[in-house]
Amino acid sequence: PIPGQLVDRVEARGKWLLIHFSGGGTLATHMLMSGSWHIYRHGERWQQPRTNMRIVIENSQYVAVGFRVPVAEMHTARSLARDRRIPNPEIDVLGSAFDAAEAAARVRAHSSEEIADVLLHQEVLAGVGNVFKSEICFVTGINPFCRVSALSPDRVQAAIAAAQRLVAANVLEDSGDAIVT
Repeated sequence: PIPGQLVDRVEARGKWLLIHFSGGGTLATHMLMSGSWHIYRHGERWQQPRTNMRIVIENSQYVAVGFRVPVAEMHTARSLARDRRIPNPEIDVLGSAFDAAEAAARVRAHSSEEIADVLLHQEVLAGVGNVFKSEICFVTGINPFCRVSALSPDRVQAAIAAAQRLVAANVLEDSGDAIVT
């Protein structure tokens, strides 16, 4: 239980949403294919029925509702660091600590696999999903079935740069309802 605590910050790591509370706890959620977070003002009508609600976090102005959230876990800083499912910030393509050269090395470590499969490995590039995998291959002209070993270092770098660019374009506040790929 976290009544009375403040939300210190909210952080996305790949496909995980981390909500850090003032008491030191962190709520880690993953939406998989069905979950979503919505933010409402008090009294505003919810877009989904209450039966779909799993988590509610509220303050005097807003209500954050997690609908159909399949994975929700409380962590301490120590347990969060140990959880291998939740990527480190340097692996997240949108993270400020993301290192493209290190990411290229992680991609090349999977030399016998097809590039499309490697792009989905969250321990290689966190935040890339099935749609982005396809878009990355399309915009870079890389055959998704091509083995990583057949790609030049420049092509691997191009794929990583495209991943950063495409994922970032779809989280911009001014994107509206548009898909900006």
